[in-house]
Amino acid sequence: MRKQKTDKRDASHILKLLLEGRFPRLWMPTSEQRDLRQLLIHRHKLVEIRSRVKNGLQHLALNRWVRKKGRLWSVRGRAELEKLPRGGVGAEPQAWLDAYRAEYNEARPHEALHMQTPAIAWRPSGRRYDPHPKAWEYPEGAWTLKVDCQGTIDIQGRRWRIGKTLAGERVHIQPVEERFLIFYCSTLVRELQPSIQRSTIVERWIEAPQPESKV
Repeated sequence: MRKQKTDKRDASHILKLLLEGRFPRLWMPTSEQRDLRQLLIHRHKLVEIRSRVKNGLQHLALNRWVRKKGRLWSVRGRAELEKLPRGGVGAEPQAWLDAYRAEYNEARPHEALHMQTPAIAWRPSGRRYDPHPKAWEYPEGAWTLKVDCQGTIDIQGRRWRIGKTLAGERVHIQPVEERFLIFYCSTLVRELQPSIQRSTIVERWIEAPQPESKV
């Protein structure tokens, strides 16, 4: 299809605007406006540099467990920032870690512990640690599948992604209406909807339903 040419009509329209004094004037910035524009661009770059430096100093302070947020830029905060040690954790990393651990556990109170230190609130567990716990047993007759090395399972001829963290583990599939609920041990981890080809990560904790006891 040939494109319609409108050169003659456009030229006639431009001539009409010129004769009537209605042709729009082209705006060109003055030298002062161009200088002001360059100053604004330069200021914007300086603000970006300042933000990067402040973010870096905030990160440095957080690594030294100094949490002041905006107060870090006050006179007292800047004085404390200048006193922070440079060069990582120092020449003796283990000595620095031991000092930090002692301060964190024995000297510094925690609001979540009602202003107690972790050393005061800590109690030894009465349960013995088992390095080889017993394998989880799903209910008898439950539909289970093994997650392959790619973190997927096969349901109705389609591969569904469950997660590589569960590779090699068995999961419990529970059909609910047109969906499949995927449980690992007693925790719901995925919800599959074949009708819309959707696999959703479940972020809430839901216990697996227990089989009804026979009377």
